[in-house]
Amino acid sequence: ILVRVNGKHPDVAARGAVLFSAHFDSVSTAPGATDDGMGVATLLSLLEYFVDNRPKRTVVFNINNGEEDGLNGAHA
Repeated sequence: ILVRVNGKHPDVAARGAVLFSAHFDSVSTAPGATDDGMGVATLLSLLEYFVDNRPKRTVVFNINNGEEDGLNGAHA
């Protein structure tokens, strides 16, 4: 899942963007609360904040899958 919140700074293209990333999968032997459920919950809270309070720089949220078993998402 990719979400972009455009920054309000006029020369945003020259300043670049900030990337936040977390994965929503977990190892098959764990419930995934801390790896990485907390990371995803944090990103969702940040996203809600930045939608209501537009940042100076563009922010991009990458919530991905396939990071754990086999590291398929990490390699991609």
